[in-house]
Order: sequence, then C-alpha cells, then structure tokens
Amino acid sequence: MQIKWLPTAITAAVAVVLLLGGWFFYQNVAVERPLDKLVNTVDGVASSVSTVNGQTVAVELKLKPDADMASVVQTIKKQGASVIGNRELKVSFPSDSSEKLDKIWSTLLFPVAESMEKREYSGIARTLEELRKQHPDLKVYSSMDDSNVYIALQDGKASKYIVLPRYPATMGVWNHA
Repeated sequence: MQIKWLPTAITAAVAVVLLLGGWFFYQNVAVERPLDKLVNTVDGVASSVSTVNGQTVAVELKLKPDADMASVVQTIKKQGASVIGNRELKVSFPSDSSEKLDKIWSTLLFPVAESMEKREYSGIARTLEELRKQHPDLKVYSSMDDSNVYIALQDGKASKYIVLPRYPATMGVWNHA
C-alpha cells in the first residue's frame, strides 16, 4: 500500500488548524473573556488586560483614584477562582509616575525595605504617615493582604503603585540541633 502524501499533508494541516483554532477559541471564550468581564466589574478598576497561559494568569490593572489595591486583588482571587483554577495569579499595576513621585519613593526605599526585611509592617505605615505630614498635597494609600503589601502614591494625575511581596517566616536549621 502506497501512502498518498498530498491528501495526508492536507489532512494533517487541517487537523492542526482545527486543534489550535479550537484551543485559542476556548482560551478566548471560556477563560479570558469571562475573566476580563469579571475584573472590569470590580470596584476600583478602571480598565484591565489579562493574559492566561498554562501556569499563570497575568492581569494588568489600571485603577480608579482612591482604589484599595488589596481589596481589588482579593476580589479578583475570590470571584475569579473558577476561571483562575490552580494557576498562579500575577497582578500588576502600571504607574503614570512623575519625577516628583519617583524622588519621593526613592526617599522611602530604605525605611520601607528595612520594615519589609524585619517583617515589621507597622514601620511602613509610620513611614507613610511621616510622608503625609511632609507632603500634604500627596495622597498616600497603603494596604496589606496575606501575600503582599500595597502602596499607592498619587499627586494630581500622576500615580505610582508599588507591590511588595510578603514572605512567611521560615525556620532554619539550628546550630545546636
């Protein structure tokens, strides 16, 4: 029996197109579109772009002024659990920063980093309170959940969003054990 190469190649090409097309259609209709609808209805979200792949769900959020970043992330995790499944959720907040906000943030880096390193998160709140006193025209928001510390700095139309990951305390090996 002799294989006819042209019909075999056409059949294989059609099968690949149908499988890949079906997979992309499923990703768009059953995963990404419902996630986009859900994220855009969350209070505080101005717009969003989401990307879903095998291991992660990446969501880029543009927030409304005065939005609580931690609340937005928790709502997305909770309401989007059926779409996210066991994938890792990665949320990012693009900033429309200014030179002034960048300078202010650079003055906060050391005390914030020290508070994060020592896991003394109240130090971040104290640092931000001092910042509010120094710059009364600046809006400063901070919040925290079980995995991140969120900081938002807003000066007029300029905004800077910072997400600092929290790491749980780990037990090391004791020297005398």
